[in-house]
Amino acid sequence: MYSVSSAIISGGKALRLNGINKSQLQVGNQLLIERQITVLRKIFDDIVLVANGLCSLNNVTLVSDYFINAGPLAGIHAALKNSRYPYTFVVSGDMPFLNQRLIVSMLQIDHLFDYDLIEPLHAIYSRNCLPVIEHNLQSKKFAIRSIYHDLRVLYWDLPSEYIAEEVFFNINYPEDIVKANIYANKLE
Repeated sequence: MYSVSSAIISGGKALRLNGINKSQLQVGNQLLIERQITVLRKIFDDIVLVANGLCSLNNVTLVSDYFINAGPLAGIHAALKNSRYPYTFVVSGDMPFLNQRLIVSMLQIDHLFDYDLIEPLHAIYSRNCLPVIEHNLQSKKFAIRSIYHDLRVLYWDLPSEYIAEEVFFNINYPEDIVKANIYANKLE
């Protein structure tokens, strides 16, 4: 286990899915949230779930946004405020195909500092980012990328053995649910 927390940001409105709770979608033989927790438990001993209204899960810290209706940046903020360790691997709650090897390779970078790796909702953030995040949230700057110019950011190239469309696949539209189940069936 690494001395890094993990967080699932799952508090969105899912407008493109008519409000369906993405974490409760069946992908293959598991709920999306169960798929994510299964992978994260193999790597992290601290898992934070940022979600408004989801039931609690065993050994998962359930928290809500401090800044309401402020998007995923508010979820990152809540995760960093409630994580056990100074660094937190943050993932979007709509990514059903987390890759353990990829996440571990991200954690093994020689030096961790305030950064984001390629995909802002599949990235490692330092608790030291909190002042910048809070300032932006208070200023109604809700875009995650709005924090980058005030932080040291390390952009990390995805190793060629991974396909971005698979490891960063997320569910936004009804047709994405179908695609996810087709891919999940190939994996199972």
